Amino acid sequence: MPDCAQHSLNEVRQEVVRYVDAPLRDAVSTLAQPLRRMAEYHFGWVEADGTAADPHGRILRRRAATLTFLASGSPGSAWERARAVAAANTLLMASALVHDDLVDHDECRYGRAAVWKAFGAPAAVHLGDALLALAFRTLRDAPAGARDEIQDRMAACAQTMYAGQAAETLVEQNRAGSLEQVIDVAAAKAGNPVEYFVASGVLCSGAPADSVSAAAEFGLSFGMAFQFRNDLENIWDNPHGDLHDPLSDLRERRVTAPVAFAWQQPGPVGDELAAYYQAKTVADYAELLRIRGLLEQAGARTWLETVIATHMRTALELIPRITTDPRTAAQLSALVRSVDTGTDMSGLVGQTGR
Repeated sequence: MPDCAQHSLNEVRQEVVRYVDAPLRDAVSTLAQPLRRMAEYHFGWVEADGTAADPHGRILRRRAATLTFLASGSPGSAWERARAVAAANTLLMASALVHDDLVDHDECRYGRAAVWKAFGAPAAVHLGDALLALAFRTLRDAPAGARDEIQDRMAACAQTMYAGQAAETLVEQNRAGSLEQVIDVAAAKAGNPVEYFVASGVLCSGAPADSVSAAAEFGLSFGMAFQFRNDLENIWDNPHGDLHDPLSDLRERRVTAPVAFAWQQPGPVGDELAAYYQAKTVADYAELLRIRGLLEQAGARTWLETVIATHMRTALELIPRITTDPRTAAQLSALVRSVDTGTDMSGLVGQTGR
């Protein structure tokens, strides 16, 4: 079985899907129609009309499952113990994504129409609610000794994640927010779920309380590093060659951490940025480059890169407290370093936030 620290992206993806999709399909099969077909569509199994999806060229990213499995140990018996929890975590993440796409009016998810675009907004609300309930139901097959704590942690994660979505909505509506508010949103929506996914994986392994605590801290730091790297690449060019719009956050006037950092700086730069974010006009390419230049002038990029490096260093320092198994430690280390290097592991996990 592939060692996640040494094998290719496709091998690891295939292994994660092989372990998680059977319990995930079992869980989804208990949903009544039309929710079942909508869930099957979201997970990439069918098209919107219910016909089997063509998997050719489509990448199935089971992000929550990947984090759960990597924290639980190496493929084999450790992943077997974590299968139900990985499936439940995938359902939890799906609930958040279905709702988040609707709130943000993001029309695409995984390279095709988002659930709300394919089935309508009201149906997407109902699916998100059903997936959240199904996530908790799926945890009944979690390892008995860890089940109660995992359920408590999932509940806390869901509450924090949805509070973060609500806070982000207010920030985006007002096109204003302090740096503290924006960081809190990132922690709630990106750091918090990764914190839970990693901790739940370690709980499946039967690790002691200190290891679980360290895993939670690791997940929070890794999740924040990954989200801030995403924020950076949505303003500045992506050095890893991924096909995306490097100016998308500025074009859509998203209030991310580097923006909040820059406009809180005293002087004309902060004032100009605030004026741009309050404007209703559509910015052309030259204007977007000018705004990006203002961010750099305010020191936002340098600040953000420093914050990313700090979170990565914190996560790496926590690994010896999480596990003494060299393969598991190597997996977690590769996961953290992928934030900076853009290696296969970053493509595997993908964006954990919006």
